[in-house]
Amino acid sequence: MTSNAHLTLTNARLQSGEIEEAARVVGNAAVLAAQTRSTRLVKKLRTTLARMRPWQDTSAAMVLDDQLMAWGLALGKVIWRG
Repeated sequence: MTSNAHLTLTNARLQSGEIEEAARVVGNAAVLAAQTRSTRLVKKLRTTLARMRPWQDTSAAMVLDDQLMAWGLALGKVIWRG
């Protein structure tokens, strides 16, 4: 699955209230972003993560945040703060 497909699926999962699944899928896109260092992909990832802000205090978002930091993409904490 491509990174764009992962982000599209993440947004669909968010809309259906499947937060844990959304966090898992966006994590897959983050791995690709970390590997490729694509500026465009990181921008799209940042936009998708911003949509997850209402769930920033969930365990799924906290795990995702830890994963982002481990992959050198400290995007979550920045996005969660607004």
